[in-house]
Amino acid sequence: AGGCGCVFVGVFVGVFQGWEKAADPYAYCWKNFLSHNTMKMIHGMKEQLSMMLKSAGLLKNGFPAHPANNLNSENSRLLSAVLVAGLYPRVARVKTIAKGKRPPHVSTERHRKCDIHPASINRTGRDFPSQYAVYNKIMRSTGIFIYDSTFVSPFPLLFFGGEIGWGEVDDEGKTLVTVDKWICFKAPLHTAHLVLDLRRQVDDLLWQLYRESRHSSTPVTAEGHQQQRQPAAVLDSEQRSVLLRTIIDLISKEQNVDALAAAADAKMEESHHEYNSGADTLPAQHSRASDHHGYRGRASRY
Repeated sequence: AGGCGCVFVGVFVGVFQGWEKAADPYAYCWKNFLSHNTMKMIHGMKEQLSMMLKSAGLLKNGFPAHPANNLNSENSRLLSAVLVAGLYPRVARVKTIAKGKRPPHVSTERHRKCDIHPASINRTGRDFPSQYAVYNKIMRSTGIFIYDSTFVSPFPLLFFGGEIGWGEVDDEGKTLVTVDKWICFKAPLHTAHLVLDLRRQVDDLLWQLYRESRHSSTPVTAEGHQQQRQPAAVLDSEQRSVLLRTIIDLISKEQNVDALAAAADAKMEESHHEYNSGADTLPAQHSRASDHHGYRGRASRY
């Protein structure tokens, strides 16, 4: 997990899984300086979350350990995407890698200069998988420090971050794709269009699941959905499955920013083919994106 920057999360998950599998949970906590009551509380929250995901239609059953609910449990890249969805806009950018043993210089949207906390494994890192990291909290003491940082790749920030925009196209046919005007990636313009349309579909799906969970088992019709939020597309079960597989594949296989074009093009071509029968309910892949230079996804949610 360390190669993807999921160092802290990997440690926490490993400790909790050890407690779940321990023959004597009390002895396990005593040996590892843990609170048994805290472990029980986390276990209860895990079960509650599973039931909520089942109610939202994301899980087939409410049992956390069921194999059907753990198809991607070992996918550390997907885990980092989940962290982006939960922690955004708590994002930090590595500005420079200092020479010698000095820690890297980082910044956030509000703080031009801050540091990774000295207790963090990432504090001594040099070969980061990405320029951007999400963090759990930021505090001021002798300096401004970010805690529990996890480095993340571009796709999670593009799919689960803030407003997407892009600038002018350069001589190579590339543009600067931005998230909330300060998180930046360079990619071909047509790739920006494809990512934007995928982002719209992800937001539509999340909104649809949210509405369905609010109305218990009553499905959200196209008419009712359109009255609540414009514009939106109501996806059937097959279209949901295709979209989720596309997003998971893009996030799981992404290597670097240069992979944006090839990966997005390949997956969108596959999505076009599988979505063909439901074209009337889906947003056009190029026409809508080409009319806008930005998309405020989170502002229109829930």
